[in-house]
Amino acid sequence: MGNSYLQNNPDSLNNTDSVAVSPDTIFLYMSTNYAGVKIRQTPDLQGVTTEIIQQIGSILTFQNDSTNFETETKLNNQPVKARWYKVQNPQTEKEGWVFGQMASFVPKDENQHLNYQRKLRNSSGGKEGNSAKIRDTKVDNNLLNTYKNYLRSLNYKQYSHVSQAAIFFENNFANASGATCDRALLDFNGFYQEAVSFAKSKQNSGKYQHLAQEIRSYGRAYAGADSSLFYLSENGIKLVYKEGKVEFGEDWDFVARRFYRFVSPQMRTYLNQIQLESETYWKENGRFVAPLNQIADWAVFWANFNEQNPNFLTISDCQQRSQYWIKLLIYGLDNEAVFDSNKKLNSQYKMAYDYIIAEIRTGKIWGVFAQRFSDFYSALEKSNFSFNNSILKAQQVILNETD
Repeated sequence: MGNSYLQNNPDSLNNTDSVAVSPDTIFLYMSTNYAGVKIRQTPDLQGVTTEIIQQIGSILTFQNDSTNFETETKLNNQPVKARWYKVQNPQTEKEGWVFGQMASFVPKDENQHLNYQRKLRNSSGGKEGNSAKIRDTKVDNNLLNTYKNYLRSLNYKQYSHVSQAAIFFENNFANASGATCDRALLDFNGFYQEAVSFAKSKQNSGKYQHLAQEIRSYGRAYAGADSSLFYLSENGIKLVYKEGKVEFGEDWDFVARRFYRFVSPQMRTYLNQIQLESETYWKENGRFVAPLNQIADWAVFWANFNEQNPNFLTISDCQQRSQYWIKLLIYGLDNEAVFDSNKKLNSQYKMAYDYIIAEIRTGKIWGVFAQRFSDFYSALEKSNFSFNNSILKAQQVILNETD
């Protein structure tokens, strides 16, 4: 995977020593790096969990207190060490301690934006919790109409206009609500997709097939002295590797660098996942080349996200993505079937299913998907992990009830 703004933002602040608090910047904010971040009563791994923040990119208010010591533990099977930070969840007003690897200080410009929003709430007599939610969901239709008119004045066949559309957003939406910025992002994406489609049809991607391995390894290719490729990459269009060939496609990192700090936490979570999936080479020749547990994670992510955000702006797209990954997980690929010729469950799928069941039992997966997948797994156990009509019925129920 290539260097990602969402995962390696060079402007992110890793400790409070590098944050200059100006008179206009009263509060410092942090953003969660993972789903399921635990807020603890005391700054240690044995501290009582007071709250679990489910969504990546959720905003926390730093309470100007951190530990001098660092705690060592493992994260994704890798050793990590960090101090603890005292924070408040502005949505619930609960306070506690977060392990430093689980959240990062937001970039300075985003911190200013959040302080501006807080100032507006305070001037209207609102509290940080419910009134914050009301303010952040208020849509500025006049501003959106201005942006739509500006987009209509651009020409998607001129790739530099993609950057112009993003710059216009940055210059005009800095103090807009998250709900307004979410809608502006969708307007931008409509224009952006037209530009990407035009590039696919007009640009010769065939001459870049030799870059396939570089793209597979790093998520992108180095433009070098190729002025045409550099021009496209500067305007949000990069080479991608799909189904055994190199072609032009979206650069979600380009989108994130311009929109991520302005949109709602839900939209950030959505963008995180879109970028992760787009940069992972996961199948070739009808077979999985990524671990099936990763496919399981993606299926689970969308199922949980849809449960949490039924009114999300792009919920129909989210539901389609959920169905896509769930279908692959329970029906397999053309050249990698779930059940073998003797109707026994493929061992790789068995490992992925066991992983999902373990996550359900620890409460990391919930809702309809958790219920129906548990039923599916119970049917597999009863059949000694062999295919029969009850398995077929359970597969159909998962798809029908998670739609």
